[in-house]
Amino acid sequence: MDRTDDDGRRVGVLASKIPDAVAAGLLTCSLEAPTRFSIGDSSGFRFHVKNRAPTGLLLTLPTSRSWGWRIDDEPEAGIGRFDPPPVPSKLAFGPRERRTFAGTWDGQIRDRVDGQDVWTPVPGERELTAYVAVDDWNQRGLYARRTVEVA
Repeated sequence: MDRTDDDGRRVGVLASKIPDAVAAGLLTCSLEAPTRFSIGDSSGFRFHVKNRAPTGLLLTLPTSRSWGWRIDDEPEAGIGRFDPPPVPSKLAFGPRERRTFAGTWDGQIRDRVDGQDVWTPVPGERELTAYVAVDDWNQRGLYARRTVEVA
Protein backbone atom coordinates (compact mmCIF):
# COMPACT_ATOMS: atom_id res chain seq x y z
CA MET A 1 0.00 0.00 0.00
CA ASP A 2 1.42 3.40 -1.01
CA ARG A 3 1.44 6.42 1.30
CA THR A 4 0.92 10.02 0.24
CA ASP A 5 2.09 13.34 1.59
CA ASP A 6 -0.16 16.37 2.07
CA ASP A 7 0.29 17.33 -1.61
CA GLY A 8 -0.92 13.89 -2.74
CA ARG A 9 2.57 12.68 -3.77
CA ARG A 10 2.78 8.91 -3.67
CA VAL A 11 5.65 7.19 -1.95
CA GLY A 12 6.24 3.55 -1.15
CA VAL A 13 5.24 1.86 2.07
CA LEU A 14 8.83 1.91 3.28
CA ALA A 15 8.90 5.73 3.29
CA SER A 16 6.61 5.96 6.32
CA LYS A 17 8.74 3.41 8.21
CA ILE A 18 11.98 5.41 7.93
CA PRO A 19 12.46 7.69 10.98
CA ASP A 20 12.76 11.41 10.25
CA ALA A 21 16.33 11.50 11.57
CA VAL A 22 17.39 8.81 9.09
CA ALA A 23 15.40 10.38 6.23
CA ALA A 24 17.03 13.76 6.90
CA GLY A 25 20.46 12.17 6.60
CA LEU A 26 19.57 10.84 3.14
CA LEU A 27 18.79 14.30 1.75
CA THR A 28 21.30 16.73 0.26
CA CYS A 29 20.67 20.44 -0.24
CA SER A 30 22.11 22.96 -2.67
CA LEU A 31 21.41 26.60 -3.42
CA GLU A 32 21.50 28.25 -6.82
CA ALA A 33 21.60 32.05 -6.47
CA PRO A 34 23.20 35.06 -8.12
CA THR A 35 26.41 36.25 -6.52
CA ARG A 36 25.09 39.83 -6.65
CA PHE A 37 21.66 41.26 -5.80
CA SER A 38 20.73 44.78 -6.90
CA ILE A 39 18.76 46.82 -4.36
CA GLY A 40 15.18 47.20 -5.51
CA ASP A 41 15.38 44.60 -8.28
CA SER A 42 13.91 41.20 -7.46
CA SER A 43 16.28 38.37 -8.28
CA GLY A 44 15.37 34.72 -8.16
CA PHE A 45 17.12 31.86 -6.41
CA ARG A 46 16.49 28.13 -6.28
CA PHE A 47 16.84 25.68 -3.41
CA HIS A 48 17.33 22.05 -4.45
CA VAL A 49 16.73 19.09 -2.15
CA LYS A 50 17.71 15.63 -3.39
CA ASN A 51 16.82 12.23 -1.99
CA ARG A 52 19.93 10.05 -2.35
CA ALA A 53 18.05 6.90 -1.32
CA PRO A 54 16.69 4.27 -3.73
CA THR A 55 13.41 4.41 -1.78
CA GLY A 56 10.89 7.13 -1.08
CA LEU A 57 11.19 9.30 2.02
CA LEU A 58 8.53 11.04 4.07
CA LEU A 59 9.45 13.88 6.48
CA THR A 60 7.20 15.29 9.19
CA LEU A 61 7.08 19.11 9.20
CA PRO A 62 5.80 21.21 12.13
CA THR A 63 3.61 23.32 9.75
CA SER A 64 2.37 23.24 6.15
CA ARG A 65 5.49 25.12 5.13
CA SER A 66 7.96 22.93 3.14
CA TRP A 67 10.94 25.27 3.10
CA GLY A 68 12.14 28.69 4.13
CA TRP A 69 14.97 31.15 3.60
CA ARG A 70 16.88 33.76 5.54
CA ILE A 71 19.12 36.74 4.90
CA ASP A 72 21.67 36.77 7.69
CA ASP A 73 19.32 36.13 10.63
CA GLU A 74 16.16 37.63 9.11
CA PRO A 75 13.55 35.04 8.11
CA GLU A 76 12.34 35.74 4.59
CA ALA A 77 13.99 39.18 4.70
CA GLY A 78 12.07 40.62 7.61
CA ILE A 79 8.90 40.81 9.61
CA GLY A 80 5.36 40.69 8.33
CA ARG A 81 5.59 37.45 6.41
CA PHE A 82 2.88 34.79 6.63
CA ASP A 83 3.37 32.25 9.40
CA PRO A 84 1.39 29.08 8.71
CA PRO A 85 -0.56 27.60 11.62
CA PRO A 86 1.39 24.98 13.60
CA VAL A 87 -0.44 21.99 12.10
CA PRO A 88 1.99 19.20 11.17
CA SER A 89 2.27 18.10 7.54
CA LYS A 90 4.32 15.66 5.46
CA LEU A 91 6.92 16.30 2.76
CA ALA A 92 7.55 13.38 0.42
CA PHE A 93 10.41 12.52 -1.90
CA GLY A 94 10.30 9.72 -4.42
CA PRO A 95 13.32 7.46 -4.91
CA ARG A 96 16.31 9.64 -5.90
CA GLU A 97 13.93 12.55 -6.52
CA ARG A 98 15.20 16.13 -6.62
CA ARG A 99 12.73 18.84 -5.64
CA THR A 100 13.30 22.52 -6.37
CA PHE A 101 11.85 25.44 -4.44
CA ALA A 102 12.07 28.99 -5.83
CA GLY A 103 12.28 32.36 -4.09
CA THR A 104 13.05 35.99 -4.86
CA TRP A 105 14.72 38.83 -2.99
CA ASP A 106 15.34 42.49 -3.80
CA GLY A 107 18.24 43.36 -1.47
CA GLN A 108 16.03 44.93 1.19
CA ILE A 109 14.93 43.96 4.70
CA ARG A 110 11.34 44.64 5.79
CA ASP A 111 10.68 46.17 9.19
CA ARG A 112 7.57 47.66 10.78
CA VAL A 113 7.60 51.24 12.08
CA ASP A 114 4.43 52.80 13.54
CA GLY A 115 2.32 50.07 11.95
CA GLN A 116 3.77 50.61 8.48
CA ASP A 117 6.11 48.37 6.49
CA VAL A 118 9.48 50.00 5.90
CA TRP A 119 11.95 48.52 3.41
CA THR A 120 15.60 49.15 4.20
CA PRO A 121 18.38 48.44 1.68
CA VAL A 122 21.15 46.25 3.10
CA PRO A 123 24.22 46.79 0.91
CA GLY A 124 27.32 44.69 1.45
CA GLU A 125 28.01 41.02 1.97
CA ARG A 126 25.05 38.99 3.19
CA GLU A 127 24.44 35.33 3.83
CA LEU A 128 21.50 33.73 2.03
CA THR A 129 20.35 30.48 3.64
CA ALA A 130 17.59 28.18 2.36
CA TYR A 131 16.37 25.24 4.43
CA VAL A 132 13.87 22.40 4.67
CA ALA A 133 11.31 23.55 7.25
CA VAL A 134 11.81 20.73 9.77
CA ASP A 135 12.52 21.32 13.44
CA ASP A 136 16.26 21.85 13.99
CA TRP A 137 16.99 22.13 10.25
CA ASN A 138 20.42 23.60 10.98
CA GLN A 139 21.48 20.75 13.30
CA ARG A 140 20.16 18.18 10.81
CA GLY A 141 22.12 19.75 7.95
CA LEU A 142 19.01 20.38 5.85
CA TYR A 143 20.12 23.72 4.45
CA ALA A 144 22.43 25.38 1.95
CA ARG A 145 24.16 28.75 2.30
CA ARG A 146 25.72 31.23 -0.06
CA THR A 147 27.41 34.56 0.53
CA VAL A 148 25.99 37.22 -1.79
CA GLU A 149 26.86 40.84 -2.49
CA VAL A 150 24.10 43.45 -2.31
CA ALA A 151 24.66 46.70 -4.17
